[in-house]
Amino acid sequence: LGYLAYHFPVYFMQTEHLLAGLARDGRLKKNMTILDVGTGPGVVPLAIADLWSQLDGARAAVYSLERSEEHIEAFLFLRDAFVPRGGNVSIKPPVKADIREPLPPAVPEKLDLIIFSNVLNELPESSLDIQAGVVERIAERLAPDGTILVVEPADEENATRMRTLTAELHKRGFSVHAPCTFIWGTP
Repeated sequence: LGYLAYHFPVYFMQTEHLLAGLARDGRLKKNMTILDVGTGPGVVPLAIADLWSQLDGARAAVYSLERSEEHIEAFLFLRDAFVPRGGNVSIKPPVKADIREPLPPAVPEKLDLIIFSNVLNELPESSLDIQAGVVERIAERLAPDGTILVVEPADEENATRMRTLTAELHKRGFSVHAPCTFIWGTP
């Protein structure tokens, strides 16, 4: 409850703002299959449901991965309390999984949007290689025209690590849209 009271409003609005930016940049489709990696209590899926409810004819199926039983319990309670059944967003129950392991079969083969929100920095041995490897492995399910959104805390350590992660993902063949673009051709 403390996590929800403190973080929910900020992460909810942050997610909506970032998704609206993706929409303005033409990176969202009318019908999307989305994966929220390390969903916690489901703030990102709730923000998706809220934003999509404001978009004419937009539909989304949201899948989530989470390893904590407590977060899964909170996720299901919040989803059932706030997301109307039969609406334009279908939020599937989270799949209990460790994101460092192979993806479970319940995750669709082609994802239009993969979101890592405040999760990579939480990996116990969060070396650059492990973080980039997690993103790269999960990105194997990304549709050819899909998008990955990575959000990390903005403190100095995480912001610096995010910049380094972005450079590593760029070396591995990923295109970086924003905000960490490579000015003057250098990371």
